[in-house]
Amino acid sequence: MTNTFTSEFQPGIYNNLDEKAYRADGALSTSDFKLLADCPAQFHAQQDGSLERVNSEAFRIGSLFHLYALQREEWDKSTVLCPEEYLAKRSNASKSWWAMQAKDGREVYKPGDLKQIRAMYDSYHALKSVTDATRQEYNTEVSVFCQGMIGKNDTKCRVDLMTKPVNGAVTVIDIKTTAAGGAHPRKFASSSRAFHYHWQQANYTRMLAKHGIKVIKWVWAVVEKEAPYKAAEYTFSQSDMAYAMKELQEADKRLLACQELDAWPSYTPSGPVELSLFGGVKL
Repeated sequence: MTNTFTSEFQPGIYNNLDEKAYRADGALSTSDFKLLADCPAQFHAQQDGSLERVNSEAFRIGSLFHLYALQREEWDKSTVLCPEEYLAKRSNASKSWWAMQAKDGREVYKPGDLKQIRAMYDSYHALKSVTDATRQEYNTEVSVFCQGMIGKNDTKCRVDLMTKPVNGAVTVIDIKTTAAGGAHPRKFASSSRAFHYHWQQANYTRMLAKHGIKVIKWVWAVVEKEAPYKAAEYTFSQSDMAYAMKELQEADKRLLACQELDAWPSYTPSGPVELSLFGGVKL
């Protein structure tokens, strides 16, 4: 059996845990686990380091927005505005300035970025569910660790915003940034299926339940990254979440079987699959 995923943290819920410490921990994250839904081979390639993670410009803006919206004090400490004269990185002075920021581990944002992020934040914070949640006591970037969640594999997740428990019950706000039009209900429903957001909600919910926390409301706060920075809020139906939990359980079995056999199949492991070009895939 291949190596299991093991956390350095004791099982529990951690507030104010440094993001780098969270990312570096060896527990299985939901983002990685979702790759199993599409292709165990891709999941394994990412885990063994043969598949390099490349962060796009869209990812950069999304990460900056999360930091600005959820950790303003950390934003002030870990980001810096790039002066106009250093944007091109051509002069020795500009190269020296960029090298200094990299050495200090500071995320650089451009003059136009802050205007964009502030406009996105205004749209995000105007959402009713966000307003309601932030009127209560809450924590952001909440790290959760579970031991032996899937066989002997430890798991982890990081909740964007979670209200403080009242009788063990909480509301969760999860932020998704998207391109123009992505906050439209049909578009977000399509993205949710494609990126397995329902898995994320189901997995986070079952992990929190391990620590006696019941998610009574989960809201997706979807914010577009282009003017006029439209935003929307969505919830998934109970039937969708029941289906997501069944899919997760099947994925659990798939992970354990792949680890047991040390076999990580691609898309069609057992032979040709008949495609119906105008009627979907026959499986």
